[in-house]
Amino acid sequence: MEPSTQPSRPVIGVVSGAAETAYAAPTYQRAAMVTGDPAVTGAIPPPTQMTSAYPTNPANLASQHQLAYQQVQQLHHQQLQAFWANQMLDIEQTMDFKNHSLPLARIKKIMKADGDVRMISAEVPVVFAKACEIFILELTLRSWIHTEENKRRTLQKNICFGFPRDELKDDGIGIARAAFPAVGAPSDSIPYYYVPAPSQVPGPAMMMGKPVDRAAAATMYPFQQPHSVAYMWQQPPAQQQSAQQQQQVPDGEQGKRAAMESPFKADVLNGKVALITGGGSGIGFEISTQFGRHGAAVAIMGRRRQVVDAAVAALRSEGIRAIGVEGDVRKQEDAARVVEETFKHFGKLDILVNGAAGNFLASPEDLSPNGFRTVMDIDSVGTFTMCHEALKYLKKGGPGKGPSAGGIILNISATLHYTASWYQIHVSAAKAAVDSITRSLALEWGTDYSIRVNGIAPGPIGDTPGMRKLAPEEMQNNYSELGPLYKLGQRWDIAMAALYLASDAGKYVNGTTMVVDGGLWLSRPRYIAKEEVRKLSRVVEKKSRNSAVIIPTSKL
Repeated sequence: MEPSTQPSRPVIGVVSGAAETAYAAPTYQRAAMVTGDPAVTGAIPPPTQMTSAYPTNPANLASQHQLAYQQVQQLHHQQLQAFWANQMLDIEQTMDFKNHSLPLARIKKIMKADGDVRMISAEVPVVFAKACEIFILELTLRSWIHTEENKRRTLQKNICFGFPRDELKDDGIGIARAAFPAVGAPSDSIPYYYVPAPSQVPGPAMMMGKPVDRAAAATMYPFQQPHSVAYMWQQPPAQQQSAQQQQQVPDGEQGKRAAMESPFKADVLNGKVALITGGGSGIGFEISTQFGRHGAAVAIMGRRRQVVDAAVAALRSEGIRAIGVEGDVRKQEDAARVVEETFKHFGKLDILVNGAAGNFLASPEDLSPNGFRTVMDIDSVGTFTMCHEALKYLKKGGPGKGPSAGGIILNISATLHYTASWYQIHVSAAKAAVDSITRSLALEWGTDYSIRVNGIAPGPIGDTPGMRKLAPEEMQNNYSELGPLYKLGQRWDIAMAALYLASDAGKYVNGTTMVVDGGLWLSRPRYIAKEEVRKLSRVVEKKSRNSAVIIPTSKL
């Protein structure tokens, strides 16, 4: 048997032919192919050699088999050691990229031979950099969009309190629930003003060029109580109110009333009957309370039964004659039904206060037509609908009326449309329509039916649920700093204006809208500090300042 020569292992990764790679031959050789001196290699000797070296003696047969077995075991052990040594060497050579002849040399050769590949490979770094830039830009935009979306949803969730979730779908009217989820807070007649962030609008110190002492500003307009009035009913003690009634008092005030006393006599509305839409919360509830305290019987109209019932319970706890009727001012049948029930219960109707309103902040491009229409329907269409249905009971000579005196209509408006307002185009349009209704009805119904029609335009009112939900505390401080009086209004202020217009004190007032905002809508920031203006004026009139008026020696 000829000794076989073990082939040498080729280098891993060497290209053979076009693109074929020759891999190393297995190092684990069969025992039959291993030759050489058994003492060195451990190979099993051929049968002829075994016969000559070990004679077939029966006495030595066992020892021969034992020796052969040991040689075979030694051979296997050496082969396994050689196999694993070669495997470790192959792994080390494979992981050592210096032994690879394919990547660098062949890639360069291909790049030089193929123009397309050369062009693509040259643009790879540029493409990679551009891809990274696009990826980073996309992440930035997505993060920005996500942040803006969260802001929008938070803002809409906080301000869409004027549209109860179960009523946005009436008559096909509705701001999509998914787009404008209402939070279920009570509707309020107060127009809520939006003012840019404090960083965009200078405070009083910047406007006037000098710091403002807030402690001094708080005492500029000290609290003054008018004369006390004697109520025509016995005031019940506070402890007689049940815990349930205290929890149901509107606006979470637990039965607390305004600390200020009314300057009007307690019987200024004695014997009158007033119907107040939106009278279950906010300004409407304060008007209902003050009207009742001054002798009027009150009917409250609202869309949510629980709010109306809580308001009526609070009024009755003070001895005020009051009823509550559920209804929507946008529906003519509801308006007619509420007016009829008020007349049937009290036998007359003297005063109609249109205080129901809807409001939320929205930029014009984000405001849907349904959202615009909803506010218009509640504020302007609802106001006219209530006036239309109440006419037969308010006009002179009507049921419960004398032949000469008619009733009174008060429309709650706003000042948003006097100039322009941020993010309230729908409310501005609706309140402009309300003012037009006020003037037109004052002219025509005042002439034909002796009905006085007036309006009230409130400014920012601090103690309303709408202000608390729509404007955070820092924005409320901004309101108070912008107004000439440096303070927010109270519901009491609006109720006192309503008392004046509804009483005989305002019997010659017709067709006007009384602005109760502390002069806020007139406010403009001072672009030059007062001290600087004073210096300039003194320079101009340096010589003529103390001269007589008849001597025109001024430089002007």
